Amino acid sequence: MVEILSPETARRDLGVKREKYRATGVPEYWIVDPVHAAIEVLVLENGDYVRYGLFGAADTLRSRVLSDLEISLAEVLPGR
Repeated sequence: MVEILSPETARRDLGVKREKYRATGVPEYWIVDPVHAAIEVLVLENGDYVRYGLFGAADTLRSRVLSDLEISLAEVLPGR
């Protein structure tokens, strides 16, 4: 699941929607923060989300669920 934060929806995305994803067993949850040019990857472990990684514009994002996936974020996120 990928959520792109905006000032209008961030609270809902990080609260109500996150809880729904957890309750239904979504194994990996990406939170894209365009304001801070970052993507936080959370993975479900023992029924709760834990941080798998916090990736910035200079990083290569990796997924635990999609083990072959690598995304150069310099091509996706604005530099800061």
